[in-house]
Amino acid sequence: SNALVYIGQNLRIPESAPRAKRAKTSARQPPTKTIAAKTTLRETNKTLPEAKPDSPPEVSSNYILTVTKTFVQNGISFGEILVQPEESLGLYSEWLEVPESFIYSTNGIPADAFIHAGRRLVVPFVAVSKKEFENRRKHFHKETEEEFFSSYKITGFKKYMVAAGDTLWQISRDKFDLPLWLLKRYNTDLSYEGLFSDQYLQIPIIEPL
Repeated sequence: SNALVYIGQNLRIPESAPRAKRAKTSARQPPTKTIAAKTTLRETNKTLPEAKPDSPPEVSSNYILTVTKTFVQNGISFGEILVQPEESLGLYSEWLEVPESFIYSTNGIPADAFIHAGRRLVVPFVAVSKKEFENRRKHFHKETEEEFFSSYKITGFKKYMVAAGDTLWQISRDKFDLPLWLLKRYNTDLSYEGLFSDQYLQIPIIEPL
């Protein structure tokens, strides 16, 4: 209900009654799925010549989607997760089948907190098991990638040297108009905590199908 759609994206239209409306997300990441119908990469003096892709990527998530540091408190099971691109408190509420307020209070954060990729959160397992939560999470990311690659293909790569003051959001959104998860996919050692000057990133070049 809060997602953005991009030109050329394939949407699934239900034939019967629609699914339950997704819980409203009050603390969500900046959108990363808005992609122009025809992407034009800005040429800069920090962008090196493009390279051809080795082979079409196999659609699979390369994030840390497992729950770590599980513990029990007051008879409730908890686990720690690392927030990944595209995720939000609204999605966690849906996957865990608990109110968002429960997640807020568990982590001691205000309702308008900004939940960014790379942040660690504690989630409760009251209505669903740890395994079911992980399965729902993996399915979401797999579906996100499948939808993207059903509309776009990667035709090559360019090297980009990080400049002072660059952030992941600026590079992925402002400079190359790419979702953060795609940038992370081809830069597996990329840290959400920050970048350093003269660091090189591999930038995928995409074209609509």
